[in-house]
Amino acid sequence: MGPSEMTALRRRARAAYERGRLRLALPLALAGAAPALVALLTWDRPWTTAGCFLAVYALLAYCLWRGGGASRGATSGLIAGSIPVLALAIIGPFGHFCGVGGVCMATCVPVCFGGGVAAGAFLAWRGLRAQQGAGFWIAAGLVGAATAAMACVPVGLGATAGLVVGLALAAVPGSVIAARG
Repeated sequence: MGPSEMTALRRRARAAYERGRLRLALPLALAGAAPALVALLTWDRPWTTAGCFLAVYALLAYCLWRGGGASRGATSGLIAGSIPVLALAIIGPFGHFCGVGGVCMATCVPVCFGGGVAAGAFLAWRGLRAQQGAGFWIAAGLVGAATAAMACVPVGLGATAGLVVGLALAAVPGSVIAARG
């Protein structure tokens, strides 16, 4: 077997390996459907939720396919981003439904902000505890924000801004500490 045949064999083996990783990642990325289902059952903005879910699915699939810190970050981001989704779903049975009049400014924006802070704190704790690198922080931030957007984008710009500020308040210092350490 000559050098060119070995190179071709290595390429085919690598391609088979990557296809196998992708076949594993695609069904696992469907985990992003859980917060999407909660969001769909909570308020009546199916197109917004569907768009956010597609972003979450694509990000999760890519990060799970790549593996390493990106995979750990994406998984952590999905968990963290589900916090604001669940928080808004929990307040519904207590007589508040997002999208009804001006009540959202008084209720949903603080809930999105608080959910963002909790999500960011979770990411900071998870990333610092395991001393994760940049791949973790980028994937966690993107997947976390896209997942949480399923809840906060349908509520409005104020809730989305609150979510972003909340996430940043808790997660950015953690990523800076991780970068220095």
